[in-house]
Amino acid sequence: MIRLIALLILLFTGAARVVAADNVPVLNIEPSCRASVALNQQSGGSGTVEQCLEDEKSARAEVVKGWSSFPSGDRTRCTAEVRDFAASYVELLECLTMARDASAMERAEKRKQAPKQ
Repeated sequence: MIRLIALLILLFTGAARVVAADNVPVLNIEPSCRASVALNQQSGGSGTVEQCLEDEKSARAEVVKGWSSFPSGDRTRCTAEVRDFAASYVELLECLTMARDASAMERAEKRKQAPKQ
């Protein structure tokens, strides 16, 4: 019985992850912007929460535009990373872009190393 319950939990949490990867996540970015601006100002930098929110809005638009072009696994992993670290569309876009670029570099390297016929 315990195994059945554990299996059901795994199935439901796995299904939730798949659904999460299918849609652009809704992130609460305001706390991250407030913290980022406060930290930046402590170190002598400038910037406002409003500017940060605009940057996040712009990044979200880019994420929405390219969401379906990113592999599902990257979408799931990157979404989990930004939720666990700091809710930010800028960070989500960066994670997705770096994952895509790393995969492209890996494919190019494999083609380079493939024996020539």
